[in-house]
Amino acid sequence: MVHSLLKSFVLYFAFVISAVVLAAPAHHHPTEAHAREMARRGNPLLSLPRAAAPISMKGSQRSWKERNAAGKRVTNAMRFAKGLPPLAPRKLYNGSRAGSAHQARSSSVPLPVSAITIFGTEGRGVGEPMGWLKATDWATYSLSADCTLVNAQFLSGALTNPSTGYTDVFPNIGFVVPEGNPNFGTESSNWAIMSPTVATPNGSPPVSSPDQGVTWGSDSFMESNIWSLGADEELTLTWINPDGEAVPMEIGYFPYWGDGIVITGSISALSTYTVNNGAGEVVQIRLYTGGRGCQR
Repeated sequence: MVHSLLKSFVLYFAFVISAVVLAAPAHHHPTEAHAREMARRGNPLLSLPRAAAPISMKGSQRSWKERNAAGKRVTNAMRFAKGLPPLAPRKLYNGSRAGSAHQARSSSVPLPVSAITIFGTEGRGVGEPMGWLKATDWATYSLSADCTLVNAQFLSGALTNPSTGYTDVFPNIGFVVPEGNPNFGTESSNWAIMSPTVATPNGSPPVSSPDQGVTWGSDSFMESNIWSLGADEELTLTWINPDGEAVPMEIGYFPYWGDGIVITGSISALSTYTVNNGAGEVVQIRLYTGGRGCQR
């Protein structure tokens, strides 16, 4: 059953992407009105039936929220729901190796990121780029074979993108869990989609919010200020689990979903799940600032 549902979604999404590519004019960016209309019609990424989503979860999002409410620890999501400011920043996961990984480059001013180049697992020092990061009309990001300028800015863990057409609504390049469990780990197939979002606090656990492009108008867990920029200009990501554990993310693109960019604690685990359900593999990639091979 899961196999057939996932396969049906894949075929539908491939059709939608083909139609969008054929119909969309060059250099088109959606306006806010266009984005809201897309949200009203529904994002094709969410056409996947819930039972087929590659997320291992127990209970619904609602039951997840109820479990949080019953717990002893107050989260930022709870405070936001009551109109309160976020909790004060705290030390993450007792300074563990995971919590100390991928520290962001320190800068008091935004660093311009004209383009984001995509390489394979061996990184920028080996071979030619696989492509470049591109904002799509479906409020997500994908791998593009054509040079695409994102004209983003990096500052203190946040990567903002003023060129998507969503600037006034969702200025950050963040990640949205399309359904269910926002816990990530090195053996988990749980995943999140790269999408325009509002800002989330540095070091914050996932925030449940409708203010993102994947399920606009409906609450989904998301994080945005989780980026780091290394001395070699590689962009890396560290997801903060609900218990405060910091988990280095692996980045991939999903050919069957229009080359959409996703993150997970384990590309291997996620890819095994998608292959077993007839959707093909998720390919691991690495992201770098700059436009190597991108001549404009």
